[in-house]
Amino acid sequence: MNVVDNWTIVKSPQYLRFNGIMIKTGYDQSLDGVAIDATVVNHLRCFVKLNPSTNPGKSSGCVSTLMGFPNDELRKKEIKFIEFIENIQKMTIHNETYLIIETNIAEQIELILTK
Repeated sequence: MNVVDNWTIVKSPQYLRFNGIMIKTGYDQSLDGVAIDATVVNHLRCFVKLNPSTNPGKSSGCVSTLMGFPNDELRKKEIKFIEFIENIQKMTIHNETYLIIETNIAEQIELILTK
């Protein structure tokens, strides 16, 4: 699975506020997993180890730049986004331009390749 690229969230049924967030993914062969970078308010980085045979994800947890929040709404959005990323279980690419990320808590987001 090659998820190394830039993606934009286009469908997020549980969290409409996620639509438009851009995610950069990179595969780390030495750790056999995917690094995920995104910016909601703060810059976030998370590492998800994926097992190709069964594809259950295990997150390292997210780290953040820890800048302030201009309002409570953005703080809540970022917290929810971190919870989503930390629960990634499966990443599936369709036609090399469409990525579906699913969590272990029955949520999913859909992303398109961003050039």
